[in-house]
Amino acid sequence: MAMTFYDLLGIPKSATQDEVRLGFKKKALRTHPDKLSPDATPAERKAGETKFRNLHEAFETLSDPAKRRAYDLRLEAAARFLRTGREREFDATYAAAERLKKSAENLNAALEKMNKAKDELNMTVDNMLKSLREANPEWEARRQEALRRRESYSTQTS
Repeated sequence: MAMTFYDLLGIPKSATQDEVRLGFKKKALRTHPDKLSPDATPAERKAGETKFRNLHEAFETLSDPAKRRAYDLRLEAAARFLRTGREREFDATYAAAERLKKSAENLNAALEKMNKAKDELNMTVDNMLKSLREANPEWEARRQEALRRRESYSTQTS
């Protein structure tokens, strides 16, 4: 069976915030990558860093009441599916969630491309207007006069 965050920290599921903090501190003192011997291999260092990162993730999740509640609900749902023999349904739900996540990533990428294209188009229009103003100074004067007239008309009607 997979290790839960509670198992990683060595605390019961009913642990208080102080017990979570204490469990993390005890494990962190033993597993911190700086505690490795100087002659540790790169693989041992990487494993130590991964173990500490997992420990830190467990602490962050269990020390925040909202994250802890969400984590507990996921654990209960997984246990319920396993008890009822509905692993396939759980797998299908997980696969659907992964498809949704991928779709959201694709939509975000498309939106980012659209925003970039919009910015490029705005820059092109600005450059064209700048060129027009430089080539025809009287055009800018007429535009400013039209804006003043529009402003004075809107203040008269208000």
